[in-house]
Amino acid sequence: MRAYLSVAALLIGASCASLSIDNIAPPVSAEDAQLYRGRRIYLTKCARCHAPEPVAKYSRSDWDRIMPEMIADTRLASADADAVTRYVRQFAR
Repeated sequence: MRAYLSVAALLIGASCASLSIDNIAPPVSAEDAQLYRGRRIYLTKCARCHAPEPVAKYSRSDWDRIMPEMIADTRLASADADAVTRYVRQFAR
């Protein structure tokens, strides 16, 4: 339920800022389960503490600096940490 409320809040905030969910977190095919899971984590778990930034706002090296702290703060399981890290690196600028 909390995840749905976070996504709802994100949608409301994103519409106010003229950003769609797809601009914040580009969609991926469910066929790539790890990337799909990484996007879901980005839009739900990351949004618990702050509004997620557009993934492409940061470079790969930026994400490589950001992710360790965020992973530690959220206490993500290793598989979830790998999924969200792969996702943000996939779409980094």
